[in-house]
Order: sequence, then structure tokens, then C-alpha cells
Amino acid sequence: MLGNASLRCLAGRSVRRCSSTPEMLAKRLAQDPESLQAFVKALPASSKKAVFGMAMTEFEDEFAKADRNLDGKLSYAEFSEWAAKVAADGKPQAAVTPATQEQLRALALTTMVPYIGFGMCDNAVMCATGDLIDQTIGMYLGLSMLAAAAIGNALANGAGMVLHGTIER
Repeated sequence: MLGNASLRCLAGRSVRRCSSTPEMLAKRLAQDPESLQAFVKALPASSKKAVFGMAMTEFEDEFAKADRNLDGKLSYAEFSEWAAKVAADGKPQAAVTPATQEQLRALALTTMVPYIGFGMCDNAVMCATGDLIDQTIGMYLGLSMLAAAAIGNALANGAGMVLHGTIER
């Protein structure tokens, strides 16, 4: 088991100030589960949350590698296959499968819709505001139709920035 001084060093200060390197401390903690448990208990709550967040990222990555059919659900067969590969290699493997033409087409269609919707809304707002500006203050200020359309375009762009996530939902 790690000594109290090592645990205090790990939990209370930067690893750089400790006498051991981070790699040495990690190796010692991995070899002694009791020390690891004592170390985690000694961490402040904010550090525990940070460690948990990092662990969740690792778990999500491993889950994605194990989920072979990409349905978001891990079956026993998928888990068994993933676990056998990890056990055989001693480390998790990256799941590398190229996208099929059908998947690429589906991705193109689903990502295309918000852009088309945004373009239609943006142009509608630009035309409406440009026409309104041209018929009202454009006459008083002596603006050309093109200048009124440019101001309408600026207003449409501003509206698009404010409402940027609405169309995607």
C-alpha cells in the first residue's frame, strides 16, 4: 500500500511537486487496489467529478467500439466479442469500419435538410425586409433597391444568428 505521504501528495498537490513521476504513481496505484481506493477517497469532490467525467468519456468510446451494429444498444454477443478481443490483446481495439454508400447517402440527406431550410428562411426574410425598407425609409433616404436589399440581407443574417438552432430542431 502507498504511504500516507504519497496519498497526500497525489490528492493535495500537483503531481509535479511529488517525488514520483505520474507514470510511476499510476503504476503503483494500478498494482494496489487498496491504495487506489484510498487515493480516490482522499480527492476533493471537484477532482472526483473531473475523474468521473474522464472515465465516462473512456466508457463511451469503449461502448462505441463494442456496439458493432451501431444501434446504441449493446447485446450480450457484442459485449462478449469486444471482451474477448480486449482480453486477447490486453487493450481495447479501435473499431474501424468504413461507411457504406447507403450510410453516406443517409448522412447527406439528414445534414442537407437544415441548410435548405435555413436558406429558404434567410432568403424570405431578406426579400421581405428589403422590400419593406425599399417602400418605407428607402424612399425618404433615397436608397436604391439594391441598397435596400443589402440592408434586408444584413437584417436576415442577424435574425439567422439569433435563431441559428431553431431550424435544426
